[in-house]
Amino acid sequence: MRSFQVCECGAPLRMNTQPTPKPTGSEVLLKVLAAGVCHSDLHLSDGYFDLGGGMRLSIVERGMKLPVTLGHENVGDVVSVGPWAKGVAVGERRLVHPWMGCGE
Repeated sequence: MRSFQVCECGAPLRMNTQPTPKPTGSEVLLKVLAAGVCHSDLHLSDGYFDLGGGMRLSIVERGMKLPVTLGHENVGDVVSVGPWAKGVAVGERRLVHPWMGCGE
């Protein structure tokens, strides 16, 4: 599996390759076709949220571990499902709800 990740805040994204995960439980694996770049992705890439008045909230100091893959607004084809996944089948195209998930 290939992904472009923030490995160092403020630096260009790096392509990383890792084993393709196998869904367990009710997890669903998508082959991502498109990912939107949202405002929070830009902050994560910079390494901080601008709070105004010269104040910044560092993502690393708040506990985010690098590398991190951006693009939580995405759509893709279902390539595998866990044994408890309901209402979804391999081959379907699905939009990911960006605020619900396991976080991985």
